[in-house]
Amino acid sequence: MKSIFTCVWRTALIALVGCCAWMICLSDEASAGLNGQIKGRVTDCDGNLIEGARVTLKNTSAGGERSIQTNRKGFYRFLEVAPGRYGIEVEKEGWSPSECRNFRVSINQTIRIDIVLFPQAEQP
Repeated sequence: MKSIFTCVWRTALIALVGCCAWMICLSDEASAGLNGQIKGRVTDCDGNLIEGARVTLKNTSAGGERSIQTNRKGFYRFLEVAPGRYGIEVEKEGWSPSECRNFRVSINQTIRIDIVLFPQAEQP
């Protein structure tokens, strides 16, 4: 009798763990579709790609920010961007900063924002 009881509990426990794992996977898939992406490239006024520019994404709806750098081809990408209002600032030494303000990211939306930087004026 004890072995049947142990077998039933073991089976129930395995089923419970499996069900929890399935629910976690399902919630990850569901939440993945709720966020958007922001991507683009940073160039100079002649269209030359700018590597290593600091791109800062600011959430103007809920606060908070995060930064990344452009890759060697001048591209950047922010993944898992929650729906809301945002702004982007781009900086690189030797270049005037640039920004794009007050744009909205919606559910499952990918936005492309290309930024042009201009050389900083030399200071006397």
